[in-house]
Amino acid sequence: MNTFPTIVDLAASPADLALEQRSILFTTHDVQVIRFVVPAGAEIPAHKAQGELILHCLQGVVTVRASGESHELRSDQLLCLSVKEAFAICGVEDASVLAMIILPKTGANIELVGG
Repeated sequence: MNTFPTIVDLAASPADLALEQRSILFTTHDVQVIRFVVPAGAEIPAHKAQGELILHCLQGVVTVRASGESHELRSDQLLCLSVKEAFAICGVEDASVLAMIILPKTGANIELVGG
């Protein structure tokens, strides 16, 4: 677990963009934030996040395959996916993608709102 406040530099250098990487930036009880660096032509194989997923393309262009469809994601665009939805990321241009996983609430301390 991280201590707060936490500042994370999201910029990827040109040298970083040439190498496929996956970096867990931080994890809390509620969220996990991961940065993927996806060079042009590289692919992150299909897998499922354990919660709702928000993909934010920080640099470059990627294609995200999910639910039988392909979505082109460019710098400064977001794509939201549902819990445990399989997805793959393919580099169209050298790219950096931020993945924010909203982890499901579990256990006896779940607070129900609005029901």
